Amino acid sequence: GKFIEDSSISQRALERAMKEYPYLSYQYIEAVNDLDLNFGGKNSSGNDIDFNKIKADAREKYLPKTYTFDDGKFVVKAGDKVTEEKIKRLYWASKEVKAQFMRVVQNDKALEEGNPDDILTVVIYNSPEEYKLNRIINGFSTDNGGIYIENIGTFFTYERTPEESIYTLEELFRHEFTHYLQGRYVVPGMWGQGEFYQEGVLTWYEEGTAEFFAGSTRTDGIK
Repeated sequence: GKFIEDSSISQRALERAMKEYPYLSYQYIEAVNDLDLNFGGKNSSGNDIDFNKIKADAREKYLPKTYTFDDGKFVVKAGDKVTEEKIKRLYWASKEVKAQFMRVVQNDKALEEGNPDDILTVVIYNSPEEYKLNRIINGFSTDNGGIYIENIGTFFTYERTPEESIYTLEELFRHEFTHYLQGRYVVPGMWGQGEFYQEGVLTWYEEGTAEFFAGSTRTDGIK
């Protein structure tokens, strides 16, 4: 016989997943996301699903801790398993990298005041698994060890074990923090825009200097 696809079958299957899996689990959020993308955010009864509230609840669940430094200009939002000691270490690492960066580029004034990066926000999930949720709840690629988004002044990443990544959280943070400094103090405009980024001819500069300054220390220069 002729097969006729009934989209409501898929819709009801996604609703069942929402009932079967715990609220805010990866499977639950994935099901809600599929309903939002494919069914206009409605269930099979035609009622709206409040996806924005679910995403807000997920941020609170997976990033419950907030730390503020430098009078609110450096903010960390972290999972409950990311230690305060680790967060403070990242803050001091940012100071080491920034000091060496300023020494080399000879500029400590932001090229453009009033940009989102006036406040740097660092978002750290508990694990690679929880980080995958960032694709849905914040809308950014998670096929990476971490990513800095200049137009919102935010760096997204996750805590990891040596088995999960060849880079430690601090090593990756130092690299991405240098990208933040490049965008704020050296390259005008937003990332990917303007002459600097045309045809990708200066990618070597971006990535090379990020690797270089990742080796910044407080007392021994750059290693």
